[in-house]
Amino acid sequence: MLQQYNEIITEQERRGFIEKIDTFQPRTATVYYIPQHPVRKDSSTTPIRIMYDCSRKQSPDHPSLNDCLESTPPVLNDLTAILVRFQIHKYAVST
Repeated sequence: MLQQYNEIITEQERRGFIEKIDTFQPRTATVYYIPQHPVRKDSSTTPIRIMYDCSRKQSPDHPSLNDCLESTPPVLNDLTAILVRFQIHKYAVST
């Protein structure tokens, strides 16, 4: 399992999803490290998945990443309003 986990981490780093850091390098900005752990399942294609836990707190005094992110309504149009507009008018135009 450790070898498969390492292969997944190496592939994610190669594809730019994650990056390797130098922990001895002093940081000037606030940095948050996302905790992760493997999840094993009975599957031939993905027997191990890596789960990133953005809601986990480092300690009770530190906020989680989810706590730090701004929570706003979606910017995209409301699907219900779009469907109602299609029924109200005689013609519909889509691009």
